[in-house]
Amino acid sequence: MVRCRSRVAASGTLHRGQSKLVALCDVDQRQLDVCQADVAKHTSDVPKKYEDYRELLRHARVDAVVVATPNFTHHDVLAAIFETRLHALIEK
Repeated sequence: MVRCRSRVAASGTLHRGQSKLVALCDVDQRQLDVCQADVAKHTSDVPKKYEDYRELLRHARVDAVVVATPNFTHHDVLAAIFETRLHALIEK
């Protein structure tokens, strides 16, 4: 998940039980810590934290990415995701 301030997306993903949140990304380390703690409340998983989405895309083993960044960043983030041929869900 790119940008942890949208914890609604993270919690919805976890509550359905059909997905596993394996990585989080946000430029704000405090937000990463809060979001990781939220995930830990609902699962036994501890997602890896990244401050740069490009680093996440290079190293995390993911099948899809949820993008919850501000609108003006969508193009760059999605272009990087599509280069890796991953699925993406983007929040408006």
